[in-house]
Amino acid sequence: MNAAFKAWYPLRWGWIGVWLLLQVPGLLGAQQQPALLEGIIRDAETNEALVGVNVTVEGKPWGTASNLNGYYRLQIPPGTYTLRFEMIGYQPSINKNITLQPGQKLTLNIYLIQQALEYGESIEVIGERELSRHPVGSVMDLGQQQIQSRAGALEDVTRTLQTL
Repeated sequence: MNAAFKAWYPLRWGWIGVWLLLQVPGLLGAQQQPALLEGIIRDAETNEALVGVNVTVEGKPWGTASNLNGYYRLQIPPGTYTLRFEMIGYQPSINKNITLQPGQKLTLNIYLIQQALEYGESIEVIGERELSRHPVGSVMDLGQQQIQSRAGALEDVTRTLQTL
């Protein structure tokens, strides 16, 4: 065998391994590239942007809300999804079979129709913590002697309270 070949031959698997390691992340990255879903949510009657509309992907823990301009943006893995757009006082908009490809940017503008709450319907608000049982502000007991000891206390109660 040639001397140069003998020197290179044991390294051939090392070079193949390095080449494979360089190729695999690129192939995996293409499969994991997320898709982008965005748009503006408006009132169907007035065409005004709607603030705080909940945008959720059914069956998944992903979601967002529209901003002050009615704009929403959601970055999710490629796939086929059902999207819900909901806000109190409007009929929900349910969009089925939205298919997103890797790296795709889809603009989906939504128009919600107003719907008044009917008599007997209720809105449940769930909080994470208890409401305070203590009054907001401060309380101070002042005796007659404390009030009289301040100059002008009886003439200008507000100024007296500021000095405490």
